[in-house]
Amino acid sequence: MTAGKSAKKDGAAAGSPAVAGPGGGEGAEVAEERVEVVTYAAAIDVAKGSGMVCTRVPGSRPDRKRQKVWHVDTSYGSVVTLVDHLRCEGIQRLVLESTSGYRRIWYYLAEAAGLEVWLVNAREAEHLPARGKSDREDCVWLCKLNERGMLRRSLVPPQAVRDLRSLTRTRSRLVQDQVRHQNRAGEDPRGRAAEDLGGDLRPVRRQRAAVPGRPGGRERSSAALAALGDRRLKATRQQLAAALTGRFREARAFEIATHLRLIDTIK
Repeated sequence: MTAGKSAKKDGAAAGSPAVAGPGGGEGAEVAEERVEVVTYAAAIDVAKGSGMVCTRVPGSRPDRKRQKVWHVDTSYGSVVTLVDHLRCEGIQRLVLESTSGYRRIWYYLAEAAGLEVWLVNAREAEHLPARGKSDREDCVWLCKLNERGMLRRSLVPPQAVRDLRSLTRTRSRLVQDQVRHQNRAGEDPRGRAAEDLGGDLRPVRRQRAAVPGRPGGRERSSAALAALGDRRLKATRQQLAAALTGRFREARAFEIATHLRLIDTIK
């Protein structure tokens, strides 16, 4: 009975994980498969004015890789040549690790050539402390991470969205320039150019007052200029005439006319 019970216990231990020794027992050996997501992988560690390139493609045996690492500058011809070489190698995914705007020429030309390009955050591709630290080793490590699918892609908007953003930023800057020219010309009462008249603009401080040069040309009469005031103004003609009475020099007239021409051009 003792031997039977012992055999039964041994059989239960062998067939069921319910019974475990201290520390989880001796453990069991498992087959470890090498996970390879990208067979033909490439990576570029981008710096100012140059980049370190690494490619890893299948070698002569299943457990071998043919690895190449070399330096490329950021001239247009060099990048185009590199992209053509990567296409000929059959690269399935190109990964860029970059900061600032250095990655643009690399990303845009590779994207235009039809390559799958990923921009990755440098923090996620950080070098392991136990490894050496150099541009060459960083690039090889980045390519291996790409090969094993251990990186996350950063958002890069498509070309149409990038163009729209660029045009929007340009328009925003032009509007800001327009406001600055309005302030300098005195269309906004905060501007100092109109105050060079020597008159008192406080009665119409929050209103658009008539300014010599629009639309009265070289008109200098305060009464005539007051008659040109916008009908939406709350100030009376007498208030405008009093505010526009003073000394107005030709140099100031030329300056204001220049600002007004620039405002019309931006519009």
